[in-house]
Amino acid sequence: MARVINYDAIGLSAKALDYSMLRHKVLTDNIANIDTPGFKRSDVSFVSELKRALDPPTRIEMSRISARHFDTEPTRDIDRINPNVYAELDTWTRNDKNNVDPEVEMANMAQNTMYYQTMSDRLANRFRVLSSIVNKTQSA
Repeated sequence: MARVINYDAIGLSAKALDYSMLRHKVLTDNIANIDTPGFKRSDVSFVSELKRALDPPTRIEMSRISARHFDTEPTRDIDRINPNVYAELDTWTRNDKNNVDPEVEMANMAQNTMYYQTMSDRLANRFRVLSSIVNKTQSA
């Protein structure tokens, strides 16, 4: 049975938006502390958690007595996907041991802004499709 609503995709898109918002906050914190002696830049890791969620889950095969029974779909635990904030403690580029490079931070900020815009557009498009399906169903 094909699913009309892909909850995994909607949930993953929402998690990606959460990651992007957190990364924006971390990047702005880095920029705000650009002149703070000893400050260590932070960033957010999300790819490893996302990859774990997208890897094929273990599927439990169940026997079906009737062809009318639903097919079992593997589930993913999307709620356990959480971005991790980490600090880069072992590097510095200046004598005051601050490792924030303004050009790198601004490039990361621009990349993150584009990522957020792309993910929010994709999520909005999914909801437009669902709305269209509901409207067509109601008018039929």
